[in-house]
Amino acid sequence: MAFHSNKELDRFIKFSIVGALGAFIDLGVLNALILWAGWDTELGRILANTVSVLLAILFNFTLHRYWTFPEYKNHDQRVQLIKFMVVSFIGLLINTIIFYFAYEHFFSVFTTSVLAIQLAKVTAIGLTLFWNFGANRFWTYRHVNQVA
Repeated sequence: MAFHSNKELDRFIKFSIVGALGAFIDLGVLNALILWAGWDTELGRILANTVSVLLAILFNFTLHRYWTFPEYKNHDQRVQLIKFMVVSFIGLLINTIIFYFAYEHFFSVFTTSVLAIQLAKVTAIGLTLFWNFGANRFWTYRHVNQVA
């Protein structure tokens, strides 16, 4: 992804920081559900991933609205939330597919279940980051330069 200005690079860095904080929430909830609540089945892992991502999405939306894209905080929050959720649900689908295949067909083959879960989740988060930033930047917050 090419950045045409330092402002866009700063925005991507902020987006990534918020994403990293969201990832801690995502990983924490995922681990709690799988390792402590007993959701360590194929369906349980998929459901745990869905719940953990949804909580991270709500956290990320709030921080992006007020920190990453502060020019948009006075815009209609409902419209932003709907767009953000559409992007996030597509991101959730991408994340879940990557998480499932990375766990089932790659990491669980050569490591313990606990480590495989962590590696699969970090892989899914890292790859989904680019979809989330690009789609939110150019759809959800597409008028940000006109607002500043």
